Amino acid sequence: MATVALCDDHQLIMEGQQRIVESLGHQVVGRVSNGRALVEFYRQRPVDLVIMDLSMPVANGLDALVRLREVSWAVRVIIMSMHEDIDRIVRAFTMGANGYLTKTVDPKEFGQAVTDVLGGGTYLNLQVHSEEFREAVHEAQRKRGDLGEPVLSTREREVLQLIGEGYSHKQMAGELNLSIHTIRDHQDHIKEVLGVRTTADLVKSAVRFGLTSL
Repeated sequence: MATVALCDDHQLIMEGQQRIVESLGHQVVGRVSNGRALVEFYRQRPVDLVIMDLSMPVANGLDALVRLREVSWAVRVIIMSMHEDIDRIVRAFTMGANGYLTKTVDPKEFGQAVTDVLGGGTYLNLQVHSEEFREAVHEAQRKRGDLGEPVLSTREREVLQLIGEGYSHKQMAGELNLSIHTIRDHQDHIKEVLGVRTTADLVKSAVRFGLTSL
């Protein structure tokens, strides 16, 4: 069961989203009406998935997404909006969205998007899904490193998490079934990618990217 936060300035929309999310066996633990409130909520109560609108008062969805990604890259994010233009969608994925749905989506596809994104995938509403969009979104995701997401492999993220949790090289090697030499190689590459020099810096990075907490 995943924890989910909803963010939209229309209560009726969130009520519908909540019914579908809970029918999938997940738990909605927060509902807020603007981007600033979302980021404040997440700082107090991290969740697995955020589903949010783009056009909201106080702080819009794209601004909120940037602030949310400054807090964590661990949370999965689905944007749900009336906007269907490619520039806006690509911008959302560049800023760190994992899924994008138009508000005309039917409940079945909404549920599929939730499942896919929580499973680690990317989802783009079938209504706007074309080869042009796929290529643009793929390019946007490649550019994320410029916005602060570590460009690390899955294995390197695992190593970074264990570093953040205080594992020694020997313990990491045993946990991941790798040699100590390989662990050291991974750590050196992580330092290079993140532009840091010390183990303490790596611990801070693991916390900053939501891989662990102090």
